[in-house]
Amino acid sequence: MSLTTSEDVLDFINGFYEHDRGCVIYDTFMRGYCYYFAVILKERFGGTILYASYDGHFIIDIDGEHYDVTGNVTGRFIGLTEDYYEKSIMEGCVWKCQRKG
Repeated sequence: MSLTTSEDVLDFINGFYEHDRGCVIYDTFMRGYCYYFAVILKERFGGTILYASYDGHFIIDIDGEHYDVTGNVTGRFIGLTEDYYEKSIMEGCVWKCQRKG
């Protein structure tokens, strides 16, 4: 039984927007850094990072509910899988911040 509620997760997500109202935060985490937002949520709440292969987007499953930087996205994405270690995905998103050289 989880002590985390959907409201807890949504409050945490909304905290990112307190001083930004969506410009930098939304544009960053919905334009190639979605994996890292899922990592932030996983660190804070646990859960399983999933990849929506059809949309090329990472989300997190926390107690059967799905979240990304926009909030609760349960039912919005199809083709969800825990297996996202294809080279193109890793290079384009997961390793995005890796130093070259």
